Amino acid sequence: MSSSGRTITYAQKPFLNEVAASIQTMVLVDRKHKQFPISPDYVGLQLSTTLQDKITVLCEGDKAIAAYLD
Repeated sequence: MSSSGRTITYAQKPFLNEVAASIQTMVLVDRKHKQFPISPDYVGLQLSTTLQDKITVLCEGDKAIAAYLD
């Protein structure tokens, strides 16, 4: 999965047809490899990585319990 901001850009697209006071975004891990002008409002973990690095987030129910850099 890429961290270019593409997923958030496409996820926000349907909301552009509606009148909203604001749209806020949240990410579990922000890798800072942006190709689109999107920056999250809330960040769980911020990591400096290379494009080849892979991050795995382990969840139990609705809680993230670990993040691994592969």
